[in-house]
Amino acid sequence: MEKDHLEVLLEEMKGKFDLVLAGIDIILHEIQETRQELGEKIDMNTFRLRAMGGKVGCYCRR
Repeated sequence: MEKDHLEVLLEEMKGKFDLVLAGIDIILHEIQETRQELGEKIDMNTFRLRAMGGKVGCYCRR
């Protein structure tokens, strides 16, 4: 009976590990998408700033 009980516990643990790994995979995918989107925004802003030819000045009063 102990062997059967151990097998059931191990099977439950395997299922929980599978869920954790699936969650990690989803998080990594979301991080990769976010990094790509952020990189695209940085590239676009860099392009815009260069296109303006450095005509952006600081209008802050000190």
